[in-house]
Amino acid sequence: MYKMVTQLVKKFGIYGYAIIDIALKFIAYITIPIFASLMSPDEYGQYYLMLSYAAIISVFLNLNISAGTVLFKKRDGFIDTKVQYVTLIFGTLFFLLVIMMISVVVDINISFLMIVVFVAFFQALFNCILEKERAFENVNGYSIIKATMNLTTIAFSIVMIKNFSGNKFILRSEGLIIAMSVTTIFFIKRSIVKSEKKRLDALKKYLGYSIPLIPFALSSTLLVYFDRIVLDMYRPQYELGLYSFSYNIALVVNMLALGLNKSLQPQIYYYLKVSDKDSIYLNLKRYNIAFLLALVFFLLILPGGLNIMDLEGYSSSLDVIVIIIASYSLIFYYAINSNFIYYTGKSKIISYITLGAALINLVLNIVFIPKYGYAAAAITTYISYLILVLVTIIIACVINKEKSIKEVSIKYLLLSQALIIIIWRWIYAFY
Repeated sequence: MYKMVTQLVKKFGIYGYAIIDIALKFIAYITIPIFASLMSPDEYGQYYLMLSYAAIISVFLNLNISAGTVLFKKRDGFIDTKVQYVTLIFGTLFFLLVIMMISVVVDINISFLMIVVFVAFFQALFNCILEKERAFENVNGYSIIKATMNLTTIAFSIVMIKNFSGNKFILRSEGLIIAMSVTTIFFIKRSIVKSEKKRLDALKKYLGYSIPLIPFALSSTLLVYFDRIVLDMYRPQYELGLYSFSYNIALVVNMLALGLNKSLQPQIYYYLKVSDKDSIYLNLKRYNIAFLLALVFFLLILPGGLNIMDLEGYSSSLDVIVIIIASYSLIFYYAINSNFIYYTGKSKIISYITLGAALINLVLNIVFIPKYGYAAAAITTYISYLILVLVTIIIACVINKEKSIKEVSIKYLLLSQALIIIIWRWIYAFY
Protein backbone atom coordinates (compact mmCIF):
# COMPACT_ATOMS: atom_id res chain seq x y z
CA MET A 1 0.00 0.00 0.00
CA TYR A 2 2.79 2.40 0.95
CA LYS A 3 4.63 1.67 -2.32
CA MET A 4 1.46 2.18 -4.36
CA VAL A 5 0.73 5.56 -2.73
CA THR A 6 4.30 6.86 -3.14
CA GLN A 7 4.41 5.79 -6.81
CA LEU A 8 1.09 7.50 -7.49
CA VAL A 9 2.17 10.74 -5.81
CA LYS A 10 5.56 10.65 -7.54
CA LYS A 11 3.83 10.29 -10.90
CA PHE A 12 2.12 13.63 -10.40
CA GLY A 13 5.40 15.34 -9.40
CA ILE A 14 4.96 18.71 -7.75
CA TYR A 15 1.20 18.46 -8.31
CA GLY A 16 1.34 15.84 -5.58
CA TYR A 17 0.89 18.55 -2.92
CA ALA A 18 -2.51 19.41 -4.33
CA ILE A 19 -3.39 15.75 -5.03
CA ILE A 20 -2.69 14.59 -1.47
CA ASP A 21 -4.49 17.58 0.09
CA ILE A 22 -7.58 16.93 -2.03
CA ALA A 23 -7.47 13.18 -1.36
CA LEU A 24 -7.23 13.72 2.40
CA LYS A 25 -10.04 16.26 2.28
CA PHE A 26 -12.17 13.71 0.45
CA ILE A 27 -11.53 11.23 3.25
CA ALA A 28 -12.42 13.91 5.79
CA TYR A 29 -15.65 14.48 3.86
CA ILE A 30 -16.58 10.87 4.37
CA THR A 31 -16.17 11.35 8.12
CA ILE A 32 -18.32 14.51 8.31
CA PRO A 33 -21.61 12.59 8.64
CA ILE A 34 -19.93 10.19 11.07
CA PHE A 35 -18.83 12.91 13.49
CA ALA A 36 -22.00 14.94 12.93
CA SER A 37 -24.08 11.91 13.95
CA LEU A 38 -21.85 11.11 16.93
CA MET A 39 -21.74 14.70 18.23
CA SER A 40 -24.48 17.21 18.90
CA PRO A 41 -24.23 20.61 17.11
CA ASP A 42 -23.15 22.08 20.48
CA GLU A 43 -20.29 19.56 20.91
CA TYR A 44 -19.37 19.88 17.22
CA GLY A 45 -19.14 23.66 17.58
CA GLN A 46 -17.14 23.44 20.80
CA TYR A 47 -14.54 21.20 19.16
CA TYR A 48 -13.98 23.61 16.29
CA LEU A 49 -13.94 26.55 18.68
CA MET A 50 -11.03 24.80 20.43
CA LEU A 51 -9.26 24.39 17.06
CA SER A 52 -9.81 28.11 16.42
CA TYR A 53 -8.04 29.10 19.63
CA ALA A 54 -5.28 26.54 18.95
CA ALA A 55 -4.63 28.01 15.49
CA ILE A 56 -4.27 31.49 16.99
CA ILE A 57 -1.94 30.38 19.79
CA SER A 58 0.25 28.25 17.49
CA VAL A 59 1.37 31.45 15.74
CA PHE A 60 3.08 32.59 18.95
CA LEU A 61 4.49 29.30 20.24
CA ASN A 62 7.35 29.22 17.73
CA LEU A 63 7.20 32.86 16.60
CA ASN A 64 6.06 31.69 13.15
CA ILE A 65 9.64 30.51 12.60
CA SER A 66 8.88 27.97 9.85
CA ALA A 67 7.59 30.72 7.53
CA GLY A 68 10.95 31.14 5.79
CA THR A 69 11.86 27.46 5.39
CA VAL A 70 11.03 27.09 1.70
CA LEU A 71 12.23 30.55 0.69
CA PHE A 72 15.65 30.27 2.39
CA LYS A 73 16.25 26.79 0.98
CA LYS A 74 15.36 27.83 -2.57
CA ARG A 75 16.96 31.27 -2.57
CA ASP A 76 19.96 30.84 -0.23
CA GLY A 77 20.44 27.07 0.09
CA PHE A 78 19.97 27.35 3.87
CA ILE A 79 17.82 25.24 6.22
CA ASP A 80 17.98 24.39 9.95
CA THR A 81 14.94 22.66 11.45
CA LYS A 82 16.64 21.89 14.75
CA VAL A 83 16.62 25.53 15.79
CA GLN A 84 12.92 25.67 14.84
CA TYR A 85 12.05 22.83 17.20
CA VAL A 86 14.08 24.27 20.08
CA THR A 87 12.28 27.60 19.66
CA LEU A 88 8.90 25.83 19.65
CA ILE A 89 9.64 23.88 22.85
CA PHE A 90 10.76 26.97 24.76
CA GLY A 91 7.80 28.97 23.44
CA THR A 92 5.34 26.30 24.58
CA LEU A 93 6.88 26.00 28.05
CA PHE A 94 6.75 29.78 28.44
CA PHE A 95 3.09 29.87 27.37
CA LEU A 96 2.18 27.08 29.84
CA LEU A 97 3.94 29.00 32.61
CA VAL A 98 1.93 32.13 31.77
CA ILE A 99 -1.33 30.14 31.89
CA MET A 100 -0.44 28.69 35.30
CA MET A 101 0.34 32.15 36.66
CA ILE A 102 -2.90 33.60 35.31
CA SER A 103 -4.97 30.73 36.72
CA VAL A 104 -3.77 31.62 40.22
CA VAL A 105 -5.48 35.02 40.13
CA VAL A 106 -8.21 34.54 37.49
CA ASP A 107 -10.88 31.85 37.31
CA ILE A 108 -10.29 30.25 33.87
CA ASN A 109 -11.13 26.89 32.34
CA ILE A 110 -7.66 25.40 32.77
CA SER A 111 -8.54 21.99 31.24
CA PHE A 112 -9.86 23.64 28.06
CA LEU A 113 -6.77 25.84 27.79
CA MET A 114 -4.42 22.88 28.28
CA ILE A 115 -6.11 21.07 25.41
CA VAL A 116 -5.77 24.20 23.28
CA VAL A 117 -2.05 24.58 24.04
CA PHE A 118 -1.21 20.92 23.37
CA VAL A 119 -3.08 20.99 20.06
CA ALA A 120 -1.41 24.31 19.15
CA PHE A 121 2.03 22.82 19.93
CA PHE A 122 1.50 19.87 17.60
CA GLN A 123 0.01 22.07 14.88
CA ALA A 124 3.14 24.24 14.92
CA LEU A 125 5.39 21.16 15.06
CA PHE A 126 3.78 19.49 12.06
CA ASN A 127 3.90 22.69 10.10
CA CYS A 128 7.69 22.74 10.64
CA ILE A 129 7.97 19.09 9.56
CA LEU A 130 5.89 19.58 6.42
CA GLU A 131 7.66 22.79 5.42
CA LYS A 132 10.98 20.94 5.55
CA GLU A 133 9.61 18.32 3.14
CA ARG A 134 8.39 21.09 0.82
CA ALA A 135 11.75 22.85 0.96
CA PHE A 136 13.40 19.70 -0.42
CA GLU A 137 10.48 19.15 -2.84
CA ASN A 138 9.98 15.73 -1.25
CA VAL A 139 6.39 15.17 -2.34
CA ASN A 140 6.40 11.54 -1.19
CA GLY A 141 7.58 12.43 2.32
CA TYR A 142 5.10 15.30 2.56
CA SER A 143 2.26 13.05 1.42
CA ILE A 144 3.02 10.13 3.71
CA ILE A 145 3.47 12.33 6.80
CA LYS A 146 0.29 14.30 6.18
CA ALA A 147 -1.74 11.21 5.33
CA THR A 148 -0.55 9.40 8.45
CA MET A 149 -1.43 12.39 10.61
CA ASN A 150 -4.92 12.81 9.18
CA LEU A 151 -5.85 9.14 9.13
CA THR A 152 -4.63 8.43 12.66
CA THR A 153 -6.52 11.50 13.90
CA ILE A 154 -9.76 10.20 12.38
CA ALA A 155 -9.18 6.70 13.73
CA PHE A 156 -8.29 7.69 17.31
CA SER A 157 -11.11 10.25 17.47
CA ILE A 158 -13.75 7.71 16.44
CA VAL A 159 -12.34 5.10 18.83
CA MET A 160 -12.42 7.55 21.74
CA ILE A 161 -15.99 8.69 21.06
CA LYS A 162 -17.38 5.18 20.42
CA ASN A 163 -15.69 3.40 23.34
CA PHE A 164 -15.74 5.95 26.16
CA SER A 165 -18.55 7.89 27.78
CA GLY A 166 -18.51 11.60 28.52
CA ASN A 167 -18.39 14.89 26.65
CA LYS A 168 -17.80 14.08 22.96
CA PHE A 169 -15.79 17.29 22.54
CA ILE A 170 -13.30 16.18 25.20
CA LEU A 171 -13.10 12.64 23.81
CA ARG A 172 -12.47 13.82 20.24
CA SER A 173 -9.85 16.30 21.45
CA GLU A 174 -8.06 13.53 23.36
CA GLY A 175 -8.11 11.36 20.22
CA LEU A 176 -6.54 14.23 18.27
CA ILE A 177 -3.72 14.70 20.82
CA ILE A 178 -2.98 10.96 20.95
CA ALA A 179 -2.80 10.78 17.14
CA MET A 180 -0.47 13.77 16.99
CA SER A 181 1.81 12.26 19.63
CA VAL A 182 2.04 8.88 17.86
CA THR A 183 2.75 10.48 14.47
CA THR A 184 5.46 12.68 15.98
CA ILE A 185 7.32 9.63 17.31
CA PHE A 186 7.50 8.18 13.78
CA PHE A 187 8.50 11.28 11.80
CA ILE A 188 10.34 13.79 13.98
CA LYS A 189 13.78 12.23 13.54
CA ARG A 190 13.75 12.32 9.71
CA SER A 191 12.81 15.99 9.73
CA ILE A 192 15.83 17.25 11.71
CA VAL A 193 18.29 19.17 9.53
CA LYS A 194 21.12 21.25 10.97
CA SER A 195 22.92 23.91 8.95
CA GLU A 196 26.59 24.85 9.06
CA LYS A 197 25.67 28.21 10.54
CA LYS A 198 26.02 28.74 14.26
CA ARG A 199 22.78 28.13 16.15
CA LEU A 200 22.38 31.80 17.10
CA ASP A 201 23.02 32.94 13.49
CA ALA A 202 20.42 30.49 12.20
CA LEU A 203 17.92 31.71 14.79
CA LYS A 204 18.53 35.34 13.84
CA LYS A 205 18.07 34.54 10.14
CA TYR A 206 14.74 32.77 10.69
CA LEU A 207 13.38 35.28 13.20
CA GLY A 208 14.47 38.22 11.07
CA TYR A 209 12.12 36.93 8.40
CA SER A 210 9.35 35.39 10.53
CA ILE A 211 8.75 38.00 13.24
CA PRO A 212 7.62 40.71 10.79
CA LEU A 213 5.21 38.07 9.42
CA ILE A 214 3.60 37.35 12.81
CA PRO A 215 0.97 40.09 12.28
CA PHE A 216 0.29 38.47 8.89
CA ALA A 217 0.03 34.96 10.31
CA LEU A 218 -2.14 36.15 13.20
CA SER A 219 -4.32 38.25 10.91
CA SER A 220 -4.74 35.34 8.50
CA THR A 221 -5.74 33.10 11.38
CA LEU A 222 -8.20 35.66 12.75
CA LEU A 223 -9.72 36.04 9.30
CA VAL A 224 -10.53 32.33 9.38
CA TYR A 225 -11.44 31.80 13.04
CA PHE A 226 -12.52 35.06 14.69
CA ASP A 227 -16.10 34.75 13.45
CA ARG A 228 -16.47 31.50 15.41
CA ILE A 229 -15.26 33.20 18.56
CA VAL A 230 -17.82 35.99 18.11
CA LEU A 231 -20.55 33.42 17.39
CA ASP A 232 -19.65 31.66 20.63
CA MET A 233 -19.91 34.95 22.50
CA TYR A 234 -23.22 36.27 21.11
CA ARG A 235 -25.23 33.48 19.48
CA PRO A 236 -26.68 30.09 20.54
CA GLN A 237 -24.18 27.24 20.59
CA TYR A 238 -25.98 25.33 17.81
CA GLU A 239 -25.25 28.18 15.35
CA LEU A 240 -21.55 27.74 16.02
CA GLY A 241 -22.01 24.06 15.22
CA LEU A 242 -23.86 24.79 11.97
CA TYR A 243 -21.25 27.35 10.94
CA SER A 244 -18.38 24.97 11.72
CA PHE A 245 -20.15 22.26 9.72
CA SER A 246 -20.53 24.67 6.76
CA TYR A 247 -16.84 25.58 6.98
CA ASN A 248 -15.82 21.93 6.95
CA ILE A 249 -17.89 21.26 3.83
CA ALA A 250 -16.38 24.27 2.04
CA LEU A 251 -12.85 23.56 3.26
CA VAL A 252 -12.07 21.40 0.24
CA VAL A 253 -11.83 24.60 -1.84
CA ASN A 254 -9.32 26.06 0.61
CA MET A 255 -7.29 22.85 0.54
CA LEU A 256 -7.36 22.90 -3.26
CA ALA A 257 -6.24 26.55 -3.38
CA LEU A 258 -3.38 26.09 -0.91
CA GLY A 259 -2.38 22.74 -2.39
CA LEU A 260 -2.06 24.20 -5.88
CA ASN A 261 -0.10 27.14 -4.52
CA LYS A 262 2.28 24.77 -2.72
CA SER A 263 2.99 23.19 -6.10
CA LEU A 264 3.25 26.52 -7.91
CA GLN A 265 5.30 28.46 -5.34
CA PRO A 266 8.71 26.76 -5.92
CA GLN A 267 8.26 27.25 -9.68
CA ILE A 268 7.50 30.96 -9.31
CA TYR A 269 10.56 31.44 -7.08
CA TYR A 270 12.76 29.63 -9.61
CA TYR A 271 11.47 31.50 -12.66
CA LEU A 272 11.75 34.82 -10.84
CA LYS A 273 15.36 33.94 -10.04
CA VAL A 274 16.18 33.27 -13.71
CA SER A 275 13.93 36.13 -14.96
CA ASP A 276 11.79 33.83 -17.11
CA LYS A 277 8.52 35.79 -17.29
CA ASP A 278 7.06 33.67 -20.09
CA SER A 279 7.22 30.55 -17.93
CA ILE A 280 5.66 32.43 -15.01
CA TYR A 281 2.76 33.50 -17.23
CA LEU A 282 2.20 30.01 -18.65
CA ASN A 283 2.26 28.37 -15.22
CA LEU A 284 -0.10 30.95 -13.73
CA LYS A 285 -2.55 30.40 -16.58
CA ARG A 286 -2.34 26.62 -16.27
CA TYR A 287 -2.91 26.63 -12.51
CA ASN A 288 -5.79 29.13 -12.79
CA ILE A 289 -7.57 26.89 -15.29
CA ALA A 290 -7.02 23.82 -13.09
CA PHE A 291 -8.43 25.62 -10.06
CA LEU A 292 -11.45 26.94 -11.96
CA LEU A 293 -12.38 23.50 -13.34
CA ALA A 294 -12.06 21.88 -9.92
CA LEU A 295 -14.14 24.66 -8.31
CA VAL A 296 -16.98 24.24 -10.81
CA PHE A 297 -16.95 20.45 -10.43
CA PHE A 298 -17.19 20.72 -6.65
CA LEU A 299 -20.09 23.21 -6.82
CA LEU A 300 -22.02 20.93 -9.17
CA ILE A 301 -21.75 17.85 -6.94
CA LEU A 302 -22.24 19.68 -3.62
CA PRO A 303 -26.08 19.62 -3.36
CA GLY A 304 -26.23 15.92 -4.19
CA GLY A 305 -23.56 15.19 -1.60
CA LEU A 306 -25.50 17.03 1.10
CA ASN A 307 -28.64 15.11 0.19
CA ILE A 308 -26.77 11.83 0.55
CA MET A 309 -25.49 12.86 3.99
CA ASP A 310 -29.07 13.63 5.11
CA LEU A 311 -28.00 14.92 8.52
CA GLU A 312 -30.78 16.01 10.83
CA GLY A 313 -30.18 19.52 12.17
CA TYR A 314 -27.47 20.40 9.63
CA SER A 315 -29.47 20.63 6.39
CA SER A 316 -30.34 24.35 6.47
CA SER A 317 -26.89 25.72 5.68
CA LEU A 318 -26.49 25.31 1.87
CA ASP A 319 -26.52 29.06 1.13
CA VAL A 320 -23.96 29.71 3.87
CA ILE A 321 -21.76 26.92 2.49
CA VAL A 322 -21.76 28.53 -0.97
CA ILE A 323 -20.77 31.93 0.45
CA ILE A 324 -17.90 30.31 2.34
CA ILE A 325 -16.85 28.47 -0.84
CA ALA A 326 -16.71 31.83 -2.62
CA SER A 327 -14.55 33.19 0.23
CA TYR A 328 -12.17 30.24 0.02
CA SER A 329 -11.92 30.58 -3.76
CA LEU A 330 -10.44 34.05 -3.20
CA ILE A 331 -7.64 32.46 -1.15
CA PHE A 332 -6.22 30.96 -4.34
CA TYR A 333 -5.80 34.35 -6.04
CA TYR A 334 -4.40 35.86 -2.87
CA ALA A 335 -1.88 33.03 -2.38
CA ILE A 336 -0.44 32.94 -5.90
CA ASN A 337 -0.05 36.73 -6.07
CA SER A 338 1.50 37.03 -2.62
CA ASN A 339 4.38 34.82 -3.85
CA PHE A 340 5.70 37.77 -5.88
CA ILE A 341 5.75 39.94 -2.76
CA TYR A 342 7.41 37.24 -0.62
CA TYR A 343 10.20 36.77 -3.15
CA THR A 344 11.28 40.39 -2.87
CA GLY A 345 11.70 39.97 0.89
CA LYS A 346 9.10 42.68 1.54
CA SER A 347 7.16 40.47 3.93
CA LYS A 348 5.98 43.46 5.98
CA ILE A 349 3.71 44.45 3.10
CA ILE A 350 1.86 41.15 3.42
CA SER A 351 1.48 41.74 7.15
CA TYR A 352 -0.01 45.20 6.63
CA ILE A 353 -2.48 43.99 3.99
CA THR A 354 -3.64 41.02 6.02
CA LEU A 355 -3.84 43.02 9.24
CA GLY A 356 -6.05 45.58 7.51
CA ALA A 357 -8.38 42.86 6.18
CA ALA A 358 -8.48 41.20 9.62
CA LEU A 359 -9.44 44.48 11.31
CA ILE A 360 -12.24 45.01 8.79
CA ASN A 361 -13.42 41.46 9.43
CA LEU A 362 -13.26 41.96 13.19
CA VAL A 363 -15.37 45.13 13.08
CA LEU A 364 -17.93 43.65 10.68
CA ASN A 365 -18.25 40.51 12.80
CA ILE A 366 -18.81 42.43 16.01
CA VAL A 367 -21.40 44.69 14.35
CA PHE A 368 -23.43 42.14 12.37
CA ILE A 369 -23.05 38.68 13.95
CA PRO A 370 -24.90 39.48 17.23
CA LYS A 371 -27.98 40.53 15.22
CA TYR A 372 -27.90 38.32 12.10
CA GLY A 373 -26.05 35.22 13.24
CA TYR A 374 -23.94 32.78 11.26
CA ALA A 375 -25.15 33.92 7.82
CA ALA A 376 -23.66 37.35 8.56
CA ALA A 377 -20.40 35.66 9.58
CA ALA A 378 -20.12 34.10 6.11
CA ILE A 379 -20.86 37.39 4.32
CA THR A 380 -18.40 39.45 6.39
CA THR A 381 -15.71 36.85 5.72
CA TYR A 382 -16.29 37.14 1.97
CA ILE A 383 -16.07 40.94 2.08
CA SER A 384 -12.81 40.80 4.03
CA TYR A 385 -11.22 38.22 1.71
CA LEU A 386 -12.27 40.21 -1.37
CA ILE A 387 -10.53 43.33 -0.04
CA LEU A 388 -7.48 41.22 0.85
CA VAL A 389 -7.10 39.66 -2.60
CA LEU A 390 -7.72 42.87 -4.58
CA VAL A 391 -5.09 44.84 -2.64
CA THR A 392 -2.62 41.94 -2.92
CA ILE A 393 -3.07 41.69 -6.71
CA ILE A 394 -2.53 45.43 -7.12
CA ILE A 395 0.68 45.44 -5.05
CA ALA A 396 2.00 42.25 -6.72
CA CYS A 397 1.46 43.84 -10.13
CA VAL A 398 3.28 47.01 -9.05
CA ILE A 399 6.24 44.95 -7.81
CA ASN A 400 6.35 42.56 -10.76
CA LYS A 401 5.53 45.17 -13.45
CA GLU A 402 4.31 42.52 -15.87
CA LYS A 403 0.96 43.32 -17.52
CA SER A 404 0.20 39.75 -18.65
CA ILE A 405 0.43 38.41 -15.10
CA LYS A 406 -2.03 41.04 -13.86
CA GLU A 407 -4.46 40.14 -16.64
CA VAL A 408 -4.38 36.45 -15.73
CA SER A 409 -5.17 37.13 -12.07
CA ILE A 410 -8.03 39.57 -12.66
CA LYS A 411 -9.56 37.61 -15.55
CA TYR A 412 -9.82 34.32 -13.67
CA LEU A 413 -10.83 35.98 -10.40
CA LEU A 414 -13.85 37.61 -12.07
CA LEU A 415 -14.69 34.44 -13.98
CA SER A 416 -14.66 32.27 -10.86
CA GLN A 417 -16.96 34.60 -8.91
CA ALA A 418 -19.38 34.86 -11.85
CA LEU A 419 -19.58 31.07 -12.17
CA ILE A 420 -20.23 30.68 -8.44
CA ILE A 421 -23.16 33.10 -8.67
CA ILE A 422 -24.58 31.40 -11.78
CA ILE A 423 -24.40 27.90 -10.30
CA TRP A 424 -25.77 29.10 -6.96
CA ARG A 425 -28.76 31.08 -8.27
CA TRP A 426 -29.82 28.91 -11.22
CA ILE A 427 -28.64 25.31 -10.85
CA TYR A 428 -29.23 25.10 -7.08
CA ALA A 429 -32.83 26.24 -7.64
CA PHE A 430 -33.62 22.71 -8.81
CA TYR A 431 -32.63 21.15 -5.44
